[in-house]
This record gives sequence, structure tokens and C-alpha cells, in this order.
Amino acid sequence: MTIENTISIECALQSILREYAINAEVPELQNPWHPGQPILDAAECRKDLDRETWEPSIHDEDQEQRSIYLGTIMRWYPSGKVYAPWSTNVTEAEAAIDEAWREALEKEAAALGCFIEHGEGDPCDMYLVECRERELPEEEDDDHERWANREIKPFAR
Repeated sequence: MTIENTISIECALQSILREYAINAEVPELQNPWHPGQPILDAAECRKDLDRETWEPSIHDEDQEQRSIYLGTIMRWYPSGKVYAPWSTNVTEAEAAIDEAWREALEKEAAALGCFIEHGEGDPCDMYLVECRERELPEEEDDDHERWANREIKPFAR
């Protein structure tokens, strides 16, 4: 891809985003082309996550996770479209905008110590997920206690 192609694609993307913003199809808050306007409200996300309980992770038995539902791809992605490999309903410009938006969203999630995950039952659903190492209960080691509290006597000669 040449620089001219990259510039023309970026101009087309910005034009499409302006059109979306004018038509109020995509709130400006979700627009990655306007620096300083986050996609996620970090304080709200943190507050919502802190209200959730930690549950065993579905990915790793040594971790636990909590998550909040963000909404669907159709609500969040600038194009509002779901991609299927066999479909032709998405233009290159729309795909590029959605990809840039997704990268911006993932960076914001990472700044919160989280990641974005799609729903297990419905891949159109999006969740903000936070993980941590699972706190394992301390096991009592009777043998260790017995030896630790034992009085050491010198060998008789």
C-alpha cells in the first residue's frame, strides 16, 4: 500500500466518521479519530466492575474474573455491522474504521487492567473483563507443623 493510498483511505475514513457524527449514528464519545475523547468512561467502568463478584475463570483454573456487559457489536462498532467471511456487506473503509476503533477500545481496556471479550452464547455481545490470580485457601500441612515445632536434641555419644 502506498502513502497516497493510505492518505486517501484515512481521508475517506474521516469523512465517513464526520457523516456518522452529523447523523448521530455513532456518538462522538466512541470516535477514535478525536484524540482526548475516550471510548470507555474509566471511572464508571471501574465502579461497575467493583460491584461485580469474582468468579472462577472460564479460561484458566488458577484465575478468577469479573466482567460487565458493554453491549453488542451493532451498538458499538462504527459500522454497526457483524463481519462474516462469506458476506460482502462491509466496505474496506468500514472495516478499517472498525479495526481502528477496536484497537482504541482494547488500549483503553488494557489501561484499566482489563480486556474485551465476546459473549460465549452470542459473539455479538461485548464484555469488559478483569482477571486476577485466584486466592487459594491455605492448606494445613500437619507434617510441616509437627517438624517445625519439634525440639531438636543433640545425638548421644
